[in-house]
Amino acid sequence: PMDGVEKAESTVTTAVVDLAGEMAEHLVGVQQVAEHLDAVVAALEVVPKGVAARRSLPTEVREAVTVLRERRAILPLVESYHAIKRARDAMDFADQVQLAARIAMTVPQVGEAERSRFRAVLLDEFQDTSEAQLQLLRALFVSAGDAVPVTAVGDPHQSIYGWRGASSTTLHRFRQDFVDDHGPTQVR
Repeated sequence: PMDGVEKAESTVTTAVVDLAGEMAEHLVGVQQVAEHLDAVVAALEVVPKGVAARRSLPTEVREAVTVLRERRAILPLVESYHAIKRARDAMDFADQVQLAARIAMTVPQVGEAERSRFRAVLLDEFQDTSEAQLQLLRALFVSAGDAVPVTAVGDPHQSIYGWRGASSTTLHRFRQDFVDDHGPTQVR
């Protein structure tokens, strides 16, 4: 049922595939997104009414609520899309990264094996990593007493993979997420 969405089928299809990819790249599930969207819409709906149109929300707020409700309305389709991919043993890039991150985060032996293979790690173009990639790399190479020295190189002004969930914010989070026994991570 698409009662809350007034978009063309092709637009909805693109939105489902894009949202599924973004969710995988950020390691969040349908339920988490639904709860977040519900909370944001509820908060926006109590924004004070405009002075001129005392009975309605400001135009920008109304438009944002409409977009968020449409996004919420396609979540069942995202769930179905996930089920179809699982049934067909199909994965896209975001699914692969998400699965790798979840495995590395939950199976300590994976990180142990990788840390035993490398004496140091250089992560180039780090501004183009997603949240899932950040968590994968952290799970593989950072472990109390067993960390591998990790260096990241990146320029926040050159982030070009936003369409794939990458964010230059991962570059800024490197200092907090890749701490080792030698103290705070240096930035140069």
